[in-house]
Amino acid sequence: MIKSSSQLSEAAKFLQKTDLRLVAIEEVTKDVQRHGQEVKSTTHRQKQQSLAALESRPRSTSN
Repeated sequence: MIKSSSQLSEAAKFLQKTDLRLVAIEEVTKDVQRHGQEVKSTTHRQKQQSLAALESRPRSTSN
């Protein structure tokens, strides 16, 4: 329990630092999620290109 104005001031500083940390964590989380989506998109595109390249190759008929 807070009993003095100095304790209240310290608590306010602590909460402010904590809030700034949370904002920073949220920003990093968004960046990581965005990067993850880019990786998924790139990987999907590369798979599609590889499949298209394989399908466009002439097939060998001799066994």
